[in-house]
This record gives sequence, structure tokens and C-alpha cells, in this order.
Amino acid sequence: METLQTKSINKLEFPKIINRLAGCCTFQVGKDLAANLKPFETLAEAVRAQQETSEAKEILRLFPALPLGGMRDIRIALHKVEIGGILVPSELLDIASTLRAGRILKKF
Repeated sequence: METLQTKSINKLEFPKIINRLAGCCTFQVGKDLAANLKPFETLAEAVRAQQETSEAKEILRLFPALPLGGMRDIRIALHKVEIGGILVPSELLDIASTLRAGRILKKF
């Protein structure tokens, strides 16, 4: 049986919106985060998220050359390390690239 919340989500075409948002992402981690978004439980959560979105939009407007390049999806490598695995050189390079990109973004 479909709940009222599920009916509302479908009526508002929330899954279509989420798919469209994920399709706009160029970074796999961002795609995954977007694809897993759920409606907020409270008004306060929604307001906070809207404020964060407005801030991000303003940053991109003021600084269109925001340095976001160099990030890699290192989730598999990190999981491998957590379970005691050994990383191959390409995984180490991806981690180094991601750390470098983070450092550049932080300085920016």
C-alpha cells in the first residue's frame, strides 16, 4: 500500500527531479549523492539546504573559475585501505590528485 508521503513524492515527480539533478553532475561522487537525495523531514532542514544552495550559487557567480578539477572518486581505494588492502600506484595517484585539488580549493 502506498503511503501518503510516497504519493506526494510521486505526485511532485521527485524521482524525475533527482534523476535530472544527477544527470547534471560531472563527478561520480556528486552523481551518487544527488541520486540518493531524499525529501527533508523538517522545514528547518529544507531552509538550511536552500541557504547552502544560495551560497554555492553566489560563489559560482562571483568566482566562475572556481578550481574544482583534479578530484577523483577514491571511495573504493579508501575501502580497500580500511580492510587492510594494498593500493596500486594508480590508486595512490588518484588519492594524491584529490588531496591536491582539496588543498587548492581550500586556498581559493
